[in-house]
Amino acid sequence: LSNCASEDSNSGSITGTTTTETNGSYTLSSMSAGGYTIEASKSGYITAYFNVNVCGNKTGQNASISPTLSSGSMRIVLSWPRGSTYSDDLDSHLQIPDNASSNFHIYWNKPMFFYATNLATCSGCTTEQTSDNVTLDLDDEDAPGTETITISTVRNGTYSYSVHEFYEGYHNRSASIKLATSGANVKVYYNNTTTSYNVPNDNGTVWRVFAFTKSGGLSTINTMTHIKNSGGVY
Repeated sequence: LSNCASEDSNSGSITGTTTTETNGSYTLSSMSAGGYTIEASKSGYITAYFNVNVCGNKTGQNASISPTLSSGSMRIVLSWPRGSTYSDDLDSHLQIPDNASSNFHIYWNKPMFFYATNLATCSGCTTEQTSDNVTLDLDDEDAPGTETITISTVRNGTYSYSVHEFYEGYHNRSASIKLATSGANVKVYYNNTTTSYNVPNDNGTVWRVFAFTKSGGLSTINTMTHIKNSGGVY
């Protein structure tokens, strides 16, 4: 826990430490009012940093930490703290290269892909075959929300990741600012590196976050557009 936090800061003097309850809840007590950066760590998980404000009994200042990954795996974590008049249902969308040299679209309606079958199902597959996949591990529909996608083994080809504001998109509100004001953040974990993206301040229902290739790495897009139907976000 360090003092005088700035966005994505992970340096400074240590102000104090605390241990969460078994359900992950925590309390910061006997501290001066102000901004702080929390370093969240646990054995078997990737250390994460997030900012909090100490000012009275403020709640809901949470973050997620990801289990450690094997080399060549990738995890994408979307989180958003604000709901109601901001944005409740944000959805992760990942376009992936498949065995047919085309693309498969991972999202809430197609949450899994297996390379052994080049399909969303893997009937009769071995344990090794079923573990070679891309999965939407967590799909939240209310804020504060978290969604995660895991790629067990990154392959050649282009990956493209976007965030869709489902409700505003469904109602075709192209000028909506709910996604922009949601506080949405995307973290990408790959080969011991964490990359963070914050939603831009612009209207739209689709946040095009990044593209990725093994040879070129992450390529920031960070633009806002509008798409009505979830199936068209790729």
